[in-house]
Amino acid sequence: MPQRCLHVNPSRPPPQIAPQTGEEFTLAPGQEAAMQGTGLIVSLTGVPDDQRCPLKIECAVSGPVTVTIEIAISPVFDFVD
Repeated sequence: MPQRCLHVNPSRPPPQIAPQTGEEFTLAPGQEAAMQGTGLIVSLTGVPDDQRCPLKIECAVSGPVTVTIEIAISPVFDFVD
C-alpha cells in the first residue's frame, strides 16, 4: 500500500493559518488553523493511512485517506464582546 509523505521539518512546524468560518482550507501534518472569530484551533495531527492514487499517475480507482485531527478551544480567546 503506497504511502505519501509531505516533507515537513519536525523542528519547525508549518505556519498557523486563520481561515474564516465556512472557508475551505488545507492543512499539512502538524499545522494548525485558528478559525477566525470562534476561538477554535483545528490541527492535523496525522495521516495514518493514504490509499489515494499517486501524483502524476492515472488510476481507475482511488482509495480512501484517513486523517486524525484535534479540535481545541484557544485558552486566550475572549468569548465576551
